Amino acid sequence: MSSGTAYAPGEGASLSRAVSGQVISARDNARIARLGMSPRQQELNRLWTYYCAAQYDTRRIGWDGKEHDDPLAREAIATAGFLPPGYYDAGQTLPLKFRRPSAPYHLCRVITNRFTGLVFSERRNPQIKVEGDPITEDFLRTLAEVARFWPAMIQARTYGGAMGSVAVGFQFIEGRPVVEVHDPRWCYPQFLDRHTLTLGSLEIRYQYPEEVQDPKTGEWLEIPFWYRRVLDEEQDVVFEPEPVGDGEEPAWKPAVVVNHGLGECPAVWVQNAPVPGQIDGEPDCHGIYDTVEAIDALLAQAHRGVLANCDPTVHIATDQPLSEVRKGSDNAIKTERGGSVSYVELNGSGPKAACEMAFDLRAKALEVAQCVLDAPAGGGGGMGDPSGSKTATEVRHKYASMVEKADILREQYGERCVKPLLRKMERATRQVQEAKPENGQMVRGQLKLPPKVEKTEGGGITKQPRQLGAGGIIHLHWPPYFEPTIQDALQATQAVVAAKTAQIIDEEAAAQYVAPFFNVEDVQEMRRKIRVTAESAQAELEAMALGGYTMPTGPATGGVPGKPSVG
Repeated sequence: MSSGTAYAPGEGASLSRAVSGQVISARDNARIARLGMSPRQQELNRLWTYYCAAQYDTRRIGWDGKEHDDPLAREAIATAGFLPPGYYDAGQTLPLKFRRPSAPYHLCRVITNRFTGLVFSERRNPQIKVEGDPITEDFLRTLAEVARFWPAMIQARTYGGAMGSVAVGFQFIEGRPVVEVHDPRWCYPQFLDRHTLTLGSLEIRYQYPEEVQDPKTGEWLEIPFWYRRVLDEEQDVVFEPEPVGDGEEPAWKPAVVVNHGLGECPAVWVQNAPVPGQIDGEPDCHGIYDTVEAIDALLAQAHRGVLANCDPTVHIATDQPLSEVRKGSDNAIKTERGGSVSYVELNGSGPKAACEMAFDLRAKALEVAQCVLDAPAGGGGGMGDPSGSKTATEVRHKYASMVEKADILREQYGERCVKPLLRKMERATRQVQEAKPENGQMVRGQLKLPPKVEKTEGGGITKQPRQLGAGGIIHLHWPPYFEPTIQDALQATQAVVAAKTAQIIDEEAAAQYVAPFFNVEDVQEMRRKIRVTAESAQAELEAMALGGYTMPTGPATGGVPGKPSVG
């Protein structure tokens, strides 16, 4: 994109991509102002570049001191077979800290994805529970599944982990629930309660390029336009696109107006890690951005040293003057008698020291971010693999710091995002299903949810539309971070049996303790089934003792082998 092209958030990169590799200057700062970005938005955009692996995209000079080229320019040079004039003189004296690293590690992206996986991966999504109302519980679970609630939460957690905050909303489109995730860079929240971050309204505004043909010249131009949408307690308004002016507010004209009438903004605002009194919380990598850049610089310098010295350097020991020397295995060098020629090869001590320091900084960065990653090949900084022969207790101890931070994230996104959003969706559904007059008749709205399938006593099935119950308190049951091993389950069972035999604990406490090791969610239902099975077996034994049953002796009895028959 050219320097005059406006940035489109949908491109998913950053402002740094928009300036197309040019060094930040007064002109670029003016361009930032034209994009309508406040200081807060500029800071969020900077944080987002670390997740997008685009934090170096504005740097014009590569680590080797030559002008950096994008893939298309490199392909053009390779096809032409020669370098443009002045290519080697582009910034040889520019300090290394302003150059573009040749081998960036992008640790921030790895850390953010790690915590997103701990909170909202497929095996770690929470179970929705509604206290005392299984009908509403089933409805909300189905609603979340149809709305693709959990995939949306993965995107929301990624935004929040990378930038510190995120907005999540919902709408019903022709009876189908849809969850929306809003990029916090382009959000202007207005809060009813700043302490709880309860939204009164949410404005989404950003610039995007539109290709427009000049009617006079026929040339296609990219013209920046504004996108604007406002959500409040009564309406959802999308305005018509307006061309970006010279700082003046456009004359907005509504394009689509939805009068939802919910009485509350259909969106929630959540901080990643809480920062009281602020709009945005802390991102996952708070405090390690300078360390990450230092790691990239060390790896780039090691890469440069190894690459530059892969071809051995000629060392000539002689007192005699020499003519032109040509290196390479296709050439031979003649010296005067008594002289010598040898190849000096890199021993690797410098690059090795750089890599060791990079791995040491990696370990420190992970410690500050409270993230545990497996050690990379040939380096330190990792904490091992949770798999193998380690028990769940050993894994929890080794990963304790990361789990503590993940618990905070579960609290934030569970209590501040998932549960409030589900409650809003539940209240909106009840309003949709209320009978309203239409054309002289009372009409009830319905959401497009799959019917509830139940089995009948005769083996058939029935399909019933899903309905909301009376409602109740919503709970989230989070699964464990690490699955217990067979050894863990065996040791837990043996410990429970010993404790119950010694009459230290009762049957209920024993069942509660071992249930997680066998993926049992409803302990009371499990105990009921065990009790029913035991009572049935006891009844059969009593019947046999009274002579009501005789054991079969074989197929000649007319019974089924292995089962009692009536005597």
